[in-house]
Amino acid sequence: MGVSVIGIGVLLIGALLVGAVVVSIIARLFKKGGDGSTTPVARGVTLNCPHCGNQTEAARPQCQHCSKDL
Repeated sequence: MGVSVIGIGVLLIGALLVGAVVVSIIARLFKKGGDGSTTPVARGVTLNCPHCGNQTEAARPQCQHCSKDL
């Protein structure tokens, strides 16, 4: 008994749907959207704190120097 072309097609479509769901979940974990949240920042990237002006790691939620929210 051979595998039918329709069976292979159904299997391929199922695999593509599962892949799309996995990619969607991963994308949502790393990007939240327009609610003011941000995407993760790589370690070592710095920015100037808008409160004290000192450079601080961009990945931190608060400034290393004045402890205010970034």
